[in-house]
Amino acid sequence: MTGRPRERTADSAVAPGCAADADNIDAELVDIAYRNMAPSLFYHGAAAVIAAALVAGGSVQPRFLVWLCCAALVIAGRAWLRSRYRRVNPPAKSWKPWGLALFASSVAQALVWSAMAALFLPPAPDARQFFLLAIILILAADGMTWASAHRPTLAAYFAATGLPVALVFAAPAGDPSVALATLFLVFTGILWALAVRHHETLRAALAHDVDRERMLVNLIAARDAAEASNKAKSQFLANMSHELRTPLNAIIGFSEMLKAGPRFGTRPEAIQEYSGIIHESGQHLLDLINGILDLSKVEAGAMTLRESEFDLADVASTCVSMMRPMAAKRQIRLINRIDGYLYLSADERMVRQMVLNLLSNAVKFSRPGGRVVLGGEVRPDGCCRVSVADTGIGMTADQAVKAIEPFVQVAEDFGAAERGTGLGLPLARA
Repeated sequence: MTGRPRERTADSAVAPGCAADADNIDAELVDIAYRNMAPSLFYHGAAAVIAAALVAGGSVQPRFLVWLCCAALVIAGRAWLRSRYRRVNPPAKSWKPWGLALFASSVAQALVWSAMAALFLPPAPDARQFFLLAIILILAADGMTWASAHRPTLAAYFAATGLPVALVFAAPAGDPSVALATLFLVFTGILWALAVRHHETLRAALAHDVDRERMLVNLIAARDAAEASNKAKSQFLANMSHELRTPLNAIIGFSEMLKAGPRFGTRPEAIQEYSGIIHESGQHLLDLINGILDLSKVEAGAMTLRESEFDLADVASTCVSMMRPMAAKRQIRLINRIDGYLYLSADERMVRQMVLNLLSNAVKFSRPGGRVVLGGEVRPDGCCRVSVADTGIGMTADQAVKAIEPFVQVAEDFGAAERGTGLGLPLARA
């Protein structure tokens, strides 16, 4: 006697004993009652036929035909209700109207049998009276099995059947009638106690299922959190490797040029320039490391901005200088068109990091002899627009959407060494 899996509300995994859990359990109980109604419909139909044979006694009375029609209509109505419920398959949150319909149809069914006892019970104790009492008791036992899932229906079913029938049996004078009425009440009372016990067992089992489902949801959430944490750690390491590589390349490249000395015809002015670039790259590297240390103080998914006023032209000049060794190696011409005063209020380290990522991506995916242009302008709304244009391999509209996703490579046919980690554009966007 178990129900089919039901749709549960979003709050069902929040706290034990909450209203959403109670609604879900009630919906499951109503579902069980509807599922177990089918045998009861057959039993009531068979009982109506047997009662007709006992009561008619060879002569058909008009009022008995009326009762038989009412009994058939109630059975057909309950069959239609069950079929409708199974076809609609309502979600858990819509259980109340179906529970009310179940309650009303069950009361109607019980009253039909109470009316039969009141209208057609023989005035004196005989075999027919005994058999009618047995039929009603059997139907009461059947009610214990299917109506116990829905407690209001259970209470109405036994009350509408037990009390009127007991009064009808006790109405005639004489000890046998009183004894039958007492026996009927005692038996229905036992059935009621068993049905209530069965209902509580069902409810406890369903509550256990809800608790188990909540535990499963919590375990899945914990697993997902652990996987997300592991992914965040891996992505963090990949991001840092990408961020640290650019200033390190500048330091190594310019220091090699200084180390080569006369072979490159290094002049004192060039030495001073290269030393400055190495210093700036080292400073940028230090800023990145400081940022890593600061991450432990920042909430997940958030970065602390250290805003200040600075000249974007200075940042652009620094970034272009840091990228020149890589561009020269690939025979790419770097053009900086941000040469005026362009003051921003922003996090200077992050702006420099974004520009470096864009320049690195443009140089990396440009073929020898190409050109990369860094530009910037102030928009009418007061914001600044920084652009990096190149003569590289380009992207389609679909590839442009994919390119801003972490670790996604859209240039599959380009050299593996040039493709990198696929973090330049996502980092700039982030």
